[in-house]
Amino acid sequence: MRHQRQSLAGSSPRSTRLTRRVLTAATVLSIGILGTACGSDSVEDNTELGSSSSSSGGVADATAAVSKATVVPASIAVTEPITSPIPTGKRIAYVSCGVPACNAQAEIATEAGAVLGWQVTTIQATSAPADIQAAMQQVVRDGYDGVMYAGFAQESFRRELAELQAKNVPVVAVSTDDKVGDGITAIVRPSSDGVASGTLGAQYIIADSDGKANIGLINLPAYKSVGILTDAFKGTVETQCPDCSYSQEDFPNTVFSKGDGPARIVAFLRANPKIDWLFLSNDALAVGLPAALKSAGLADKVQIGGAIGGTTNLAMIKEGQQAFTVPTPLVDVVWQQTDAMARAFANQPVEQSMKPTPLIVWNQKTIPADISSFPPAVPTVREDFTTLWGK
Repeated sequence: MRHQRQSLAGSSPRSTRLTRRVLTAATVLSIGILGTACGSDSVEDNTELGSSSSSSGGVADATAAVSKATVVPASIAVTEPITSPIPTGKRIAYVSCGVPACNAQAEIATEAGAVLGWQVTTIQATSAPADIQAAMQQVVRDGYDGVMYAGFAQESFRRELAELQAKNVPVVAVSTDDKVGDGITAIVRPSSDGVASGTLGAQYIIADSDGKANIGLINLPAYKSVGILTDAFKGTVETQCPDCSYSQEDFPNTVFSKGDGPARIVAFLRANPKIDWLFLSNDALAVGLPAALKSAGLADKVQIGGAIGGTTNLAMIKEGQQAFTVPTPLVDVVWQQTDAMARAFANQPVEQSMKPTPLIVWNQKTIPADISSFPPAVPTVREDFTTLWGK
């Protein structure tokens, strides 16, 4: 048996489809008979893997994974209280990557920091190395006591990290594949966690489509953490859903500032008319998409799923305009990020704060009732951390 990738007729060159060439027992027997009688002829039976037990196993495994991810977590992973005094009056810089999820994280950090008597200031950047470095230079120049950020690679600001380290300024990151050290104090929900999110996103579509989805995959290659998620999504489709296909389109990081995501997606769908599922590697790209799809006559032809999530996406899910999201549990992540900062200031080990954060999926049936602001995965996350901090 062997796997093949074939271009999907009518799709872009990026389209892939996995098939397996299967020799059935009857065919093998026929080959043996023909080989004995004629000495040279051979026969191959080309059968798509979807008809084999492996395909049904992939759907069953995907369904089980999705079912597990819909269970509401009962408590946070961090359990050890901070026993030393946590200093108040700290000035914390939250360097935002500029996309909606990063801006939401900065707002959550402001809320969590206020519990500890800290002032959290948002400093805007983008994914461009020069912008990241400029933001970090501002942090150094303005003398902040601590730094939090998400999604950046330290190669863009090594000099600034060294300066912060020399001043004993704790730096706590989220969604990076860097390692602790060289100025980074702690990392919460590293980029490698995107593997689980991408896998779960693919499994949702596999389960819902009974293993027969034609997927349009929108990627943002400028963001390394998003690329990790996208690669995991593709790998899961390829290994667990041989009767599925995907076509990938890469968008520039300017798509958010220009607001042309919906138009780009409509053009992509028109170029790939077989697509019946759309997966957005950052579903902030879904903002404005339902109206664009309706205007293009595509609203009933494609279902939308995504990862990372935002309040707009949650409203779309409630209204049936988006099927699901595998959210980054922003509230849980940032409160845990703040916990790491608190432990650093209190001279306590930060390893507690680097425990895994919840992996969940929200659809119309499982989404929290209150989405006026981004909800936590663990309903008691604020109370749990406040207790650990002795507040």
